[in-house]
Amino acid sequence: MAIKPPGDILMDVAKAADPARLAAAREKLQAQSSQRTARSSQASASAMSFAADFRAKSMTAKPDTSTDKVAARPPEHFVKFEAMVLQNFLKTMMPEDTQSVYGEGLAGEMWQGLLAQQVAESIATRGGIGIAERVLSDHYLDGEKKVAIAGISGKPEEARLQEDLSEALVEEIERQAAKALDMDMAAKANSAKP
Repeated sequence: MAIKPPGDILMDVAKAADPARLAAAREKLQAQSSQRTARSSQASASAMSFAADFRAKSMTAKPDTSTDKVAARPPEHFVKFEAMVLQNFLKTMMPEDTQSVYGEGLAGEMWQGLLAQQVAESIATRGGIGIAERVLSDHYLDGEKKVAIAGISGKPEEARLQEDLSEALVEEIERQAAKALDMDMAAKANSAKP
């Protein structure tokens, strides 16, 4: 059962009020409204001024060449890799109980994944956090010295040595696995004899 007022309650109150007090209330309301409008326009002008200053300074800003690091855009595969890693990080950091935000079931998981993907891509395109440079670069730092990773940007003889070491490691693992398998089969054969 709903309440049905006989008409516009505010208009009825305004008609019943003292005309002088009603006029004073209207003037006060209009003054507050104009003050709010003035403050709003000042705030938006200030924000526009800040944005214009920021754009002007960022356009004329020069990279810091006093160090070896010059601001350069990383390769596209670095950005994609970083976005993928950040997406996984962001997905695990999101709250578990999100049915009210994304929905339930597979659709909710999809929307949550899409949000994580978009945020991760945004972070990666704006420079990321340095994951790709550390993982995908062809060198590592030993103190202050850059050391090339063999096989990627090293000398051919270093690359061959790296391949030989890798093959030897794999062969050693195979030998240990075969030896363990032989020992297991011998133990089973001994336990099966009466």
